[in-house]
Amino acid sequence: MEKYQEKFENKKIFIFDLDSTLAESKQPLSHVMMDTLRKLGSRVKVAVITGGSYEQLQKQFLKAFGSTDLSFLYIMPTNGNRLYVYEGGKWVKKYENNIDVHDREHIISILNFVAKSHQNMLGDKSFGPRIEDRMSQITFSALGQEAPVEAKSGWDRDMSKRRVIAEDLRRLLPNFAIGIGGMTSIDITALGSDKAAGVERLLTYLELSINDALYIGDALEDDGNDASVKRLGIDWIDVENPDHTTRILKSFLNL
Repeated sequence: MEKYQEKFENKKIFIFDLDSTLAESKQPLSHVMMDTLRKLGSRVKVAVITGGSYEQLQKQFLKAFGSTDLSFLYIMPTNGNRLYVYEGGKWVKKYENNIDVHDREHIISILNFVAKSHQNMLGDKSFGPRIEDRMSQITFSALGQEAPVEAKSGWDRDMSKRRVIAEDLRRLLPNFAIGIGGMTSIDITALGSDKAAGVERLLTYLELSINDALYIGDALEDDGNDASVKRLGIDWIDVENPDHTTRILKSFLNL
């Protein structure tokens, strides 16, 4: 892992994607990753930015840490449109950037139309609802919100199916940002409210600079939902899976 050493230098915060970076898609954080992040938190600040909801973060990520001090940790659901900070033994929401209710209704209507037009690609079976209104983000899960990993992992490995759907959404929703995330999802946010904006807001809140931060994610390809952060000029590392992330962090920690 020597090739990453230069990127580690003088960093004050590590910012992570969640699914396929710290944990498998919508699966609980492993004990090994939890322990590694806790050790990382003794050295630098740690932030997690994900398209998922705060409730999903609680279930998938925070539960693994138990009732210990997490003041080193910053939680940013819905692609950074919300920030939660651990204060006084509880998580406190510091800001949120919600989409207007009428716009959310319009987005959901368009999503239903596009999903129907691509029914042959999606199939008839859905594991739970395909559309979730997270207020600051609308998320479309092609196989449903509760789809098992084994079903999701083989559906769109090269993102070709979601690229087709995303292109239709960009044409029909030109005033919103469309991002491909996870294994089967597409996130819709207000323009200027992608992960790059979330990272900028976090660094402003913490009074840190881009040079103080390192971003680690699995979807840094051009249309991946981590790609926007690259335009900030931030140092970044593209990972393959949580095991890859663990190896990189252990290299930084000299474990």
